[in-house]
Amino acid sequence: MRKNKEVTGSMGGTEDVINVEDHMTELDLALSRHGLSAEKIILTDELTDPLAPFRVAASYKIKGEILIKRRITREEQRAVIDALSEFDPRAEELSDDLTFLKHAVLHEACHILWRYKNCNECDAWAFYEMLI
Repeated sequence: MRKNKEVTGSMGGTEDVINVEDHMTELDLALSRHGLSAEKIILTDELTDPLAPFRVAASYKIKGEILIKRRITREEQRAVIDALSEFDPRAEELSDDLTFLKHAVLHEACHILWRYKNCNECDAWAFYEMLI
């Protein structure tokens, strides 16, 4: 059985959450189309960025690793959707848990595959890849 790397932290509360571990098979499939795998996903309890408090995923471009929160609250999901909707009308499609996670992981994969692409370009690429 495959084991992911884990980064521990603390997440309190009993909010309704998206449990990323429940979707690893689907995320692995989405990444495999691009020569990546869920083996490169690092699950963490905390991911803080004062400039983007709603951030749920990040990438280590050189290592080819994707860092994603193990459990994503509905509030965090809504904040990401609201931020994206300012630039892309497809953002509401991310209300579905699996679609949200695929987009987040593909967005970070874009940064790994094409390091020069900015966030808007990677968002657009992730949406496109989810249609294929």
